[in-house]
Amino acid sequence: MCNLYPDPTFAHSSVDVAIHEVTGLYELLRNAFKKLNHKIDVVIGESGWPSHGHVLDGTPLTVSHLVNYWRKLGDWASYKRVSVYFFEAFDQPWRGEMNSYESHFGWWFDHGERFIEKSNPN
Repeated sequence: MCNLYPDPTFAHSSVDVAIHEVTGLYELLRNAFKKLNHKIDVVIGESGWPSHGHVLDGTPLTVSHLVNYWRKLGDWASYKRVSVYFFEAFDQPWRGEMNSYESHFGWWFDHGERFIEKSNPN
């Protein structure tokens, strides 16, 4: 299991560059693991793109980038038949200050009595 996130340097360029980096690293690691054991199943155990927060390099942290990242990574994973687990289901505000990107990897956010999908807030 590999936990792979886009490097902020590459992510700042575009979601496409970030996907290229993550998938290229996955294939490099998978090939190395397969040399050790050709029967091993290598999966991406964690990946993600924060939807909000501040980082020093200006990487775009928006819901549209989060959705685009997951759609493109999902398309690649389906085509390559790779299992991917996304990080994470829900925002975790306790993981730092509210404006910290660490708190905003979730697909849903807590809205009192219910959770709301970020890409469809209505």
